[in-house]
Amino acid sequence: MDGRTERQLPAPAAEYQAPTSMPAFTMCSVPRVNKEIEIEPGALELDPENVRSEPESSVVEGLREALRTSGDYINAPVVYKTDAGSYRVHHGSTRVIAARGVVDRLRVRVTDPPPTPRTKVLSQLSENLLQSGLGPVDIGNALRQLRDSGNMSIGQLVGALKASGVIRSRAWVLRHLALTELDEDVQRAVARGELQVTNALQLRRFAPEEQRAWCRRIIEEGIGLQSLEGLLSHEGGANTDDPFLESPEQRVPRMFEIEAEMRERLSDVAETNAQARPGHGIRPREQRDGPVRTRWEFLPALLQIQEKPGRKGRSKLASLKRVAWYESATELQRRLVEELLLLGTDTPQEAISLVEEALGEQEAAWEPIMVTLHGLRILAENPERLARNSALATFLKLRMRRVLGTLV
Repeated sequence: MDGRTERQLPAPAAEYQAPTSMPAFTMCSVPRVNKEIEIEPGALELDPENVRSEPESSVVEGLREALRTSGDYINAPVVYKTDAGSYRVHHGSTRVIAARGVVDRLRVRVTDPPPTPRTKVLSQLSENLLQSGLGPVDIGNALRQLRDSGNMSIGQLVGALKASGVIRSRAWVLRHLALTELDEDVQRAVARGELQVTNALQLRRFAPEEQRAWCRRIIEEGIGLQSLEGLLSHEGGANTDDPFLESPEQRVPRMFEIEAEMRERLSDVAETNAQARPGHGIRPREQRDGPVRTRWEFLPALLQIQEKPGRKGRSKLASLKRVAWYESATELQRRLVEELLLLGTDTPQEAISLVEEALGEQEAAWEPIMVTLHGLRILAENPERLARNSALATFLKLRMRRVLGTLV
């Protein structure tokens, strides 16, 4: 089989399908997985048009360390077969790069090829946004690809993101698209974290040569936004009317004013149409909209921690795959159970029981509980983002201690 080990997965009917009414951060586009294979990492073809321009070296090293410890990823990369017969990475390019030179064979999941380039970009963009793992310039370039490939308006981009589970505003989309209009050297400085996005957007009105000069000066002199605005204003180049650059205190009231004005104009138009065409006016909301239900679900955390052996030193993850439940479980159920085993649950049976109970409780769960679970998942995946001795870490610890104290 050309050096690959294949394992057929359960029928697609068992796969997890996220409801379209789920909130932004809980809706996950799960590819249809046809089978799992084990293959040499070097034999996997990276997507040359992946929305992530290049992986962070610290993330790659962290993944390599996890692989050296466990030998496998909990969340295997997703690949698809190309017309040439090779396997190309759809999700998980960073994981594949990290695996090269560390393991001889890597477990991957094979899915159907993306039907269109736009579908592929949207899928990669939404997954990275849901995991908070994409830089602002890469986001802007992905949005630009979507816009140009389908001649999409800003509103259509917002709608496409929402359909993929990512709710973002028009201003957010415009702000990231604006980054792609900057000189490439300036974009690279933003991508490296040397130049703040807000400072970079101040340079949009300059020619490329001036942008590069200002970029070097901002970095070398450590110029902040307020000082930069003063310098640019003195030279006649400040973007004082740019809505992307307003402070929240300035922007929020103005957005409410704009929204109120738009509502008034739409109401006037609707009333005019109703008078001109009796019986064809816009019906009241209660007559045209059904009840709105919000369904919350929680996703598994992608943890980079060493597995704690079970009884008699056996691997609990390996034991899980021998349980009959594993073959019929959905992808979401499997990942949640694997997370519990990594976090210290004693046996696969105990983890399975806990996951099934939790999935049964989520429908009627209080909304703040689901929001908290989401936040803790993000923190568990990115523990380095919380400074150990910070005041926020202390608040978090004290509040969690209070909450956990009520469960004793």
